[in-house]
Amino acid sequence: MDAFAAFAEPGLRLAAAAIAGMVIGLNRDIAGKAMGARTLGLVSVGAAIVALAAIGDPLIGPHPDARSRVVQGVLQGVLTGVGFLGAGVIVRRADNNDVKNLTTAATVWVTAAVGIACGLGEWALVVWAVALTLAILVLGQPVEDWFVKRLTKPKSPERNNSGWWASLNWQHVDKGRAESGVQASADAAERTSPPDDVPPSDHPGSVR
Repeated sequence: MDAFAAFAEPGLRLAAAAIAGMVIGLNRDIAGKAMGARTLGLVSVGAAIVALAAIGDPLIGPHPDARSRVVQGVLQGVLTGVGFLGAGVIVRRADNNDVKNLTTAATVWVTAAVGIACGLGEWALVVWAVALTLAILVLGQPVEDWFVKRLTKPKSPERNNSGWWASLNWQHVDKGRAESGVQASADAAERTSPPDDVPPSDHPGSVR
């Protein structure tokens, strides 16, 4: 029984890592990003394999200090390597220097950390990490838009509304400005033209 449990436990940890990574990756698939369920599932499984291989060495079992140093090395190596993988999905547009896929790159890094936690058997940490990651991915954008909309001042007070009513209102403003300009031009022309009852000889600038 103990031999079966020792054989099955690594498989359960790897399966948990795969499920956690694929659940996170489904959100990226829904968002149409380059890295989806399969990629992030493999990232999580790979991190769990490295963690299991590090802590499964029987030579470091009786030595807590050696175990701690190995775990630290695993954390640094995996997260650094996955950082390069995440950097590969970041895209900068040449026309406006807009940077895309930063959230996906961060998700890759978090998924690797979840895989390490699965490999170490930290199940409470895995559950909380997956739950918070999904909450940020699903609810983060609406919450961010809500705060930005209310904390950012409108650039033009005349166009701080949206929708068809704002379009009609702005058209009304443009029409009023055009009518004011036409009336001003007519008034200027009337002031510069001579009266109709003045003889031609009395017009300003006429030669007597």
